[in-house]
Amino acid sequence: MTLRLVGASNAYLVSEASPVDRSFIVDFFSYYAANVLVGNADLPQAIEVLGGSLTARAERDVVVAVTGSASLALAGREAPLWQALLVPEGATIEVKCPSGGVAYIAAAGMAWAASAAKKPLSNGATVGVEVSPGDLRELVEELPARRVPSQILAEIKDKTLRAVLEEGRETKPLDFTVVEKDPSAGLVLEGLGDGFGFKGDGAAESASPSLGSLVKLDGSRLAVALDHSRFSGPVIGRLHPCDLDKVAWVSPGETVSVVGVSHAGYARALKSYLALIESVRSSISRAVEALRRGAKLVKVRVGDLTYEAWVEEVR
Repeated sequence: MTLRLVGASNAYLVSEASPVDRSFIVDFFSYYAANVLVGNADLPQAIEVLGGSLTARAERDVVVAVTGSASLALAGREAPLWQALLVPEGATIEVKCPSGGVAYIAAAGMAWAASAAKKPLSNGATVGVEVSPGDLRELVEELPARRVPSQILAEIKDKTLRAVLEEGRETKPLDFTVVEKDPSAGLVLEGLGDGFGFKGDGAAESASPSLGSLVKLDGSRLAVALDHSRFSGPVIGRLHPCDLDKVAWVSPGETVSVVGVSHAGYARALKSYLALIESVRSSISRAVEALRRGAKLVKVRVGDLTYEAWVEEVR
């Protein structure tokens, strides 16, 4: 089975093995969630769309999930993100990202990659999908439960960017405005205070570039670099790998805080992030079990948050 691309702009076939030592993927949470939603046991390839669009046609029935920041249409009709969906044979999948948006498309049975990779996709390309008829039927039966709960999604909206500076030194939070965003290149931030603040706090200007490096630009500007060829200036540290996802979620005009974390703070942030992405898998697994027992999905609004839960009738 294959997905055949009939339109692609800034779309890539990507794979990543770890949320910590990243090579390519900006938003690991969304990449991971898309694969878990469609039942992929390991982390195979997915399609990444960076501020562009993608249209694909299913050559056989296939279960897909789209996550991140985008609009989705299946067979010309609006469809939801963050849940698994059946795409019938011959139907089209249309994903459109806003400027600066990042989205991931996973299909049940996409090929597993042995190492991190990123390959540009163009019109006419095909993406292989291998899933047995029995596994496909089981996934279709589980579709109502294969969704990321809204309470988990609420946890990824925090706008504090934790930075790893010289010798793991802590700093006070500094507020910046996002003035530029390119999902292929990174962010440009402009400080809101009187002083830049990091150099005096021990930032390491000799640090080597890595995904999410912090590059000091002119004046009070700071870049979070995804493509180091696009920025010129001393590297003063790097974004905590667990906060790279936030680069995909912030928008120009928003205010973010940048704060240096200690080694202990780094470890706490990593532990919390790994628990968050694991909660996606565990919540879907529990929901599937509840669905099989006849439970019903209910939504409860508490203040500004909506919580989802599966409720069973007790006899």
